[in-house]
Amino acid sequence: MASNGGVDSTADTDTYRPLQTSTVSLDVNKLQSLPNEQKELYLLSYLADLKRLVLSFDKDGATSHQFFVKKEIFKILNLSSPAPAKVTRDITGVCLAETFGRGDRKLLFESINELNTMLSGGGKGDKDIKIRQWVS
Repeated sequence: MASNGGVDSTADTDTYRPLQTSTVSLDVNKLQSLPNEQKELYLLSYLADLKRLVLSFDKDGATSHQFFVKKEIFKILNLSSPAPAKVTRDITGVCLAETFGRGDRKLLFESINELNTMLSGGGKGDKDIKIRQWVS
């Protein structure tokens, strides 16, 4: 049987390592240091881990991790490169929808206001391009 490196690897038959908040944090410095052709792959790998974490939440887990998930998704939204592919936009949307759908919605309104601020702050060339990338 494949072990995933968990504490009790004999009882664990899952092929994935256990998900912990500390193992899912996006390393922006590492992402920016990668060659352009590897940036999207690194980001997709990170998003797959984040999505798996979010889908494992129950109501209490979703509520307790909302701020972390929101912070990580907003890090991705503020990246200058790589330009988000459709799959990137889809996974970030799923992560936010599942987190707020399962947990408390108090942070949802604050997040919507921050997104509106990001959208209305556009018109400065680079911001305008970023908005078009995420909205299309």
